[in-house]
Amino acid sequence: MKRSIAFLTMAFALAWALPVGAGEFSQPKDDVWLGGPPSETDLDTMAEAGVRLVIDLRTAPEGIEDTERAAEERGLRYLNLPLGQEMAGEDLVAQVGSELEAALASGEGVLLHCASGNRAGEVWALHRARQGEDTQRALEQAEAAGTRGERLDRLREVLEGE
Repeated sequence: MKRSIAFLTMAFALAWALPVGAGEFSQPKDDVWLGGPPSETDLDTMAEAGVRLVIDLRTAPEGIEDTERAAEERGLRYLNLPLGQEMAGEDLVAQVGSELEAALASGEGVLLHCASGNRAGEVWALHRARQGEDTQRALEQAEAAGTRGERLDRLREVLEGE
């Protein structure tokens, strides 16, 4: 019995620590998807649902070419705004926010992604907080997208310090 409880506790802890995987996306708004890298099937599904802009936060060494090609083959606009290990700066958040809000205002859906959802959730939460979103709600949306660990801790400090 003890072994079963320990196993379940460990399995839950590991599942909680893992980022959102490919094909898993959170949807904080009807026309916004957040998560890791999309497959071609994901892009087909999202395009059918109205996505017209793909914002990729991965750096070039993370392999952005396939996503760019797949998005463009589907007639989607692709924008690479790379974010490394550092926390998203004000300029990046403003640029993502500007692109995202312009697309939404035009009736276009948006996919904001990175390699795991970690950075995408962070940038989304910072953008939403700057728009007046409740801090706790912005943090919940970041976590749902895959923001975890040290990045989530730093995000919490920044948002709760504002």
